[in-house]
Amino acid sequence: MALQVQFQEVGTINLQRIRNNVGSTSLSIDADVNLWWIGASIYNNVASSTFNVTVNAGKTVNLEGQSDVSVNGIAGATSGRGGIYTVNGTVTGIDTVYGFASASAFSSSGIVIGSGGLVSANFVKNWHRRNRKL
Repeated sequence: MALQVQFQEVGTINLQRIRNNVGSTSLSIDADVNLWWIGASIYNNVASSTFNVTVNAGKTVNLEGQSDVSVNGIAGATSGRGGIYTVNGTVTGIDTVYGFASASAFSSSGIVIGSGGLVSANFVKNWHRRNRKL
C-alpha cells in the first residue's frame, strides 16, 4: 500500500528538500513551499517505487538556488523509479527538470502541467515525447 502524505498550511513551509525514502508514496502539496537544497530538491530515492507529487492550484513551490526536480532519481537517470508530478499550481526557481528517464521501467513516469499550472525552469532534459506539455 502506498503512503499518502499531504502538506497543508496557511503560511509558507521552508524545507531543505523533498526526497522519497520510504517506498511508493503520493504527496499532495496544498501549501506554499520553499526548498533550499542545492542539487536534487525533489526526487524519488527508492528503487522499484513510484513517487507521485501534486502541487495544488493556487500553491507555489519555489526552489531557492540551483535546484533540480527529477522524476526518476537524481538527475532523472535512475531506472526502476518513477512517478507522475502534476502541477496545477506553480513551481519556480528550477535549474533543470528531468522529466523522464528513458531507462525507467515505469512507462507512466512524467510531468503533467495542468491548465492553470506553471513550471519555470532553465533547462528541461530527458523529456519523453508523449509527456511534452510545455
